[in-house]
Amino acid sequence: MDKILLFVLLGIGVISDYRTDKISNWLCLPGGIMGFFLIWRQEGSVGIEDAIVGMLAIMGILIPLWVLHVIGGGDVKLMMMASCYLGTYVLKLLAISAVCSAIYGIFLLGRRRNLRRRMGLLVAYCQECVLARTIRPYPFDKNEKEDREDGGIHISYAVLAGYVIGIIMRVFPNT
Repeated sequence: MDKILLFVLLGIGVISDYRTDKISNWLCLPGGIMGFFLIWRQEGSVGIEDAIVGMLAIMGILIPLWVLHVIGGGDVKLMMMASCYLGTYVLKLLAISAVCSAIYGIFLLGRRRNLRRRMGLLVAYCQECVLARTIRPYPFDKNEKEDREDGGIHISYAVLAGYVIGIIMRVFPNT
C-alpha cells in the first residue's frame, strides 16, 4: 500500500508541477508524515532511522543544486518526501531519476532545436565560474517565459518515471 500511496503522491506532484510550476508544501509535508508513519509501522525504529538517513542524504546532495538554481525547491521536497517511504533506497531513485532527467532533457533539446544555444550558455557559465574562481548560481530566470520554454525542465516527471522504473525492476524493497 505504501508504494501505491507514494506513486499517487508523486503523480499529484507531477500534475501540480505541470499546472503551476510548483510543488506544494501541502503535498510534501503530509505525504512525508504519512511515509514516516508507514515505515515506522512496518520496520519500527530501524525504518525511521533509515528514512532520516535517506532524507539527510537527499538534502546533502540536492540542496546545493537548489542553491545553484540547477533544480527547484519543489524537486528537493518531492525527493525528501520519497525518502520517508523508501529510506536510503531513495538514493537509487535519485540515480534512476537522474538518468530519466538526462534522457528527457536531450529529448527536449532536440524538440526545441536549441542544443547549440543551451550548450553555449553552459560553456559561458563554466568559463565565468573558472575565471571568478567560484561557483555561482546558474543564470536562469524563472520569470522569463522564454527561459522557461527554452531551457527549463520538470524534474518531477523524471522522479515519477524513475519510481515506476524502479518498481518494474524491483529496485525498491517489497515491490
